[in-house]
Amino acid sequence: MSRELADVSITEANSNNTIVLPIDLVFEESLKNRPDLILHHTDKTHPSATGSCLFGALAYSLLFKESSEGLKFAEGCAKPLAEKTFNIYKA
Repeated sequence: MSRELADVSITEANSNNTIVLPIDLVFEESLKNRPDLILHHTDKTHPSATGSCLFGALAYSLLFKESSEGLKFAEGCAKPLAEKTFNIYKA
């Protein structure tokens, strides 16, 4: 998802009282800050365990409007990566 498409999608979602999960942009920003993260499997389509944790953190934060730090679902990720990943996106 490009920044322009994300902006339009978010604007439309806001005007319709709904949300958009801009996961592509979050992955992109995450990789700028942490190029060592592996967010996709080798097929470049499906998320890795860390990518899934990041998606879950984003979804949680957007749905519940609070930080996802410390949630139990992070146990499937390598702990140091999970902790750093959750710090990338906070509500």
